[in-house]
Amino acid sequence: TCIGDYSLKINSGVLALYYNGDEENACPYPSPQFEISNKGKAYYIKGKMFSYSQPGEWLPLKRITLK
Repeated sequence: TCIGDYSLKINSGVLALYYNGDEENACPYPSPQFEISNKGKAYYIKGKMFSYSQPGEWLPLKRITLK
């Protein structure tokens, strides 16, 4: 689901990803599908598609460097 084109918007330092298709038929998650924010060198993400988090909860992102 949610396969297709997206647009990005920045509002108050938060990067938001918006699905450009017909959400009712193609994407069960409301726009924005997720948001990314940073505090210092740390980055956080939130969105309704992350079922293991509380609504509105910012989850820390971990940087992975491939060797």
